[in-house]
Amino acid sequence: MSARITIGGFAGPLAGGMLFAFDPAVPFLADAFTFLLAGLLVALFRKATPAPAARPVRRNVVAELKQGLRWVWERPALRSLAALISAVNFTQAATQSMPALFAVQRLGLGSQGYGILLAASGVGALLAGLAGTRLRRLFGSGRLFAVTVIGTIPVFIAFGLTTARPSPPSCSH
Repeated sequence: MSARITIGGFAGPLAGGMLFAFDPAVPFLADAFTFLLAGLLVALFRKATPAPAARPVRRNVVAELKQGLRWVWERPALRSLAALISAVNFTQAATQSMPALFAVQRLGLGSQGYGILLAASGVGALLAGLAGTRLRRLFGSGRLFAVTVIGTIPVFIAFGLTTARPSPPSCSH
């Protein structure tokens, strides 16, 4: 499963960017098609009839949620990981919308230009993935993860501070 997620993380932006550059509607149509296909495949599964339960078990969802949270809280490594992932997820939507706004508003890219930019980010992700194993050996997973997360901060600050649109190159002779 990890390889599938990793390949999807690298190939997805590249393929999506190329499709977006071709026509902005194509990636969305392709995504809708995959959901339709998944729904059809799920519908093909035969439903097994479970054996009747002797007596239904009543569950207290709130108590189970408290128990799970307490279990995570009592484990410092999981508690730290949960806090970090929560912080990253909280900011994810804003940071993922910034590059689109930056490309359109600041760089003046149209849909094809933005698609090419997305494809380039896929190539960058692929190169980072190829270097990842070596970097993990050199620096360790924890340190590399922290540097990666913290390293995004100046990028998004730069997006926010950029005010001027670059002028197109002149072709005067």
